[in-house]
Amino acid sequence: MPADLVGTPGLMTVIEWSGDVAEGLRLLEKLRDELAPVAATVDPVPFLTLQTAGDEMFRHGLYTYVKAGFADALTPDLVADLIERGRLLGSEISQIELLAQGGAIADVPADATAYPHRSASWLVNIPASWTDPTDGDDELAWVRGTYAAVRPHLDGTSYSNFMDADEASDEQTAYGSTLRRLRQVKAEWDPANVFHLNQNIKPA
Repeated sequence: MPADLVGTPGLMTVIEWSGDVAEGLRLLEKLRDELAPVAATVDPVPFLTLQTAGDEMFRHGLYTYVKAGFADALTPDLVADLIERGRLLGSEISQIELLAQGGAIADVPADATAYPHRSASWLVNIPASWTDPTDGDDELAWVRGTYAAVRPHLDGTSYSNFMDADEASDEQTAYGSTLRRLRQVKAEWDPANVFHLNQNIKPA
């Protein structure tokens, strides 16, 4: 990121190509030229490097609060609400994250694994992170306000990895049709619920 843009609110996208490197570079460079962003890089990146790209933003020691949900489409109304709430960002490391689904995710039946949200097109993630504890009330209010603004566009379910402590007990929104089977597995392998310090599934 150019030094003069650091701290400036903006829109950033990470587009990843898995396949022939030469073909990927050709297609991504063409897309970059068409979009003409203020900053961009197109490089071959090892998979493990890609997986750790956000580690600094979510590093140990930060205060963090998050809410998220799934949307069937990026409708004009949803985009308008996201842009409006994005203008109210406080912390420089808070963000609104849109994660595209579809593709291979949708190739698996909804009841094949613990993850049932295979028909949704977008995961809308609203994480706030900050370093000064006195900013906590403002950051929590921003996340909750943003989630309230976009909630009418969401399908009412949630992603277990992005559930914070105040909603982690709501198993139904996270696991939906797979919850009954997961509770049975938990009853067989962990009937005393020893492993409960997470987005917990209660044994049947």
